[in-house]
Amino acid sequence: ARRGESDEGSNLVVATLGDTSLRIFRNISEYKWSKNGKILVMEGRQARSVKGSMNSVLVYRTLENKLDTIARGGNEFSNFDIDSNAYQVAFVAERDSSAKALQKFYKLWYWRNGTDSAVMLADKNIAGMRVGWTVSEHGTPRFSDSGDRLFFGTAPIRPAKDTSVPEIDQVKVDIWNYKDDYLQTQQLYNLSREQKRNYLAMYDLGFGKMQQLADENIRDVFTNYTLDGN
Repeated sequence: ARRGESDEGSNLVVATLGDTSLRIFRNISEYKWSKNGKILVMEGRQARSVKGSMNSVLVYRTLENKLDTIARGGNEFSNFDIDSNAYQVAFVAERDSSAKALQKFYKLWYWRNGTDSAVMLADKNIAGMRVGWTVSEHGTPRFSDSGDRLFFGTAPIRPAKDTSVPEIDQVKVDIWNYKDDYLQTQQLYNLSREQKRNYLAMYDLGFGKMQQLADENIRDVFTNYTLDGN
């Protein structure tokens, strides 16, 4: 979900079963646990009442009871994934535009255990990205079972919203004809789905290369993550 400028998240309480200890993380809007429970990845939102606070990505290590900040500053972090060994983290982020920008470009970010901060893996300018395409905010990254490859979504860049006519003056009319294949509500749903459509791409972490796997001609590519997509 898109967040408003005033959204400061909520408290996230982590309880350790077997004892009475509680850990409270404040201003959290999104989170994800690793399958083995070793790390918790969270999106922290800026608290305007706290000086120097900003949007960030946090990694909490349960065994060490340690909290690290792996990304700081930006508008939105989302779609987290953690590899099966809880050693790598990937997410999609928009960090460069103003909060009210009409066109925003998302990037794929990556963090590996032992490094201080997440690094950018892919954006609209990376080799292997189709011209006029970019990382899609609607595609959720996913590591292969071995952790050697990272799959994510890309999509054609959508034009910026036209603001030359104030929205209050825009005429919006939905017309349905009895010969239409779908009711108007289904047509609107299909339109929303198409606007969010993204195409599978892969980043080989060993070779440091991106490869586009799907496009408008081959929309659906089914990947065996156990076999690393081979």
